[in-house]
Order: sequence, then C-alpha cells, then structure tokens
Amino acid sequence: MTDDLERQLTRLYVALAMTRNVAQRAKHPDDASRSVVTLVDVASGIVEEILSPPPSYPIEASTSITEIEMLM
Repeated sequence: MTDDLERQLTRLYVALAMTRNVAQRAKHPDDASRSVVTLVDVASGIVEEILSPPPSYPIEASTSITEIEMLM
C-alpha cells in the first residue's frame, strides 16, 4: 500500500466517523438513521482492517485544506 492510499483511507475513516456521529445525534432516530449507523459501523470496520497496522507515514497537521475537507 502506498503512502498516498493510506492517507486517502485515513481521510475516509474520519469521514465515516463524522457521518456516524451525525446519524447518532438524530433527535428522533428512525429506522433509516439506525441503518446509516449500522452501515457506517461496517464500513469503518473494513477500513480499520485495511489500515491495520497503523499508517507508516508520519501524521502531521496539514496546512492546505481541500474542498472535500471543508465540507466535512
């Protein structure tokens, strides 16, 4: 796995965690919200397996923010 792919998967994992957080904060959870949380849990588990062991590149704060990151 390349460093670039690891970075992309790490960002995906963070996006999944944020999505799960939003879905869990629903004031009136319904079947759709619970389904989203379950789906995100499964996807997060898959990404965790891919990223295990932890990323090999040094994790540093980024000074450039992409449009996608701004939306997150």
